[in-house]
Amino acid sequence: MGQGPFASWEEVEALAKGFEAQTLLGEHDWTHRDHLSTAAYFCITDPECASERMRSGIQALNKARGVETTPTGGYHDTLTIAWTRMIACHVRGLDGLEHYEKVNSVIETFQDKKTTLRYYSRDRIMSLEARCGWVEPDLEPLP
Repeated sequence: MGQGPFASWEEVEALAKGFEAQTLLGEHDWTHRDHLSTAAYFCITDPECASERMRSGIQALNKARGVETTPTGGYHDTLTIAWTRMIACHVRGLDGLEHYEKVNSVIETFQDKKTTLRYYSRDRIMSLEARCGWVEPDLEPLP
């Protein structure tokens, strides 16, 4: 999987299917772009279940890759839900674009990994409570 824009919906689907099958192992790094793209895919194809599919999928992929969840690393519930909500809101506003173009827009718009710090203080988002379950933003409501 490349790191540039997607040229087709089939490329996006291949990434999402690899994510759900936990076949993104070995040489493939699970990057911020991959997180964004997969969340966008679910927001487009299954908006009602996008957050849950991301939550369960990241945990399954981490397990398959041997990534443990600790107080400071691994799966982070609030970040997963917050990112998926931001992406869902963005995708809903992209009428008239092909699906893969919507995914490319998500990648471009949310390339800064620190975007969530607009909504959460560092202490709140890095808390054990936020890692283990959903916590509301303390700076600004999510879109």
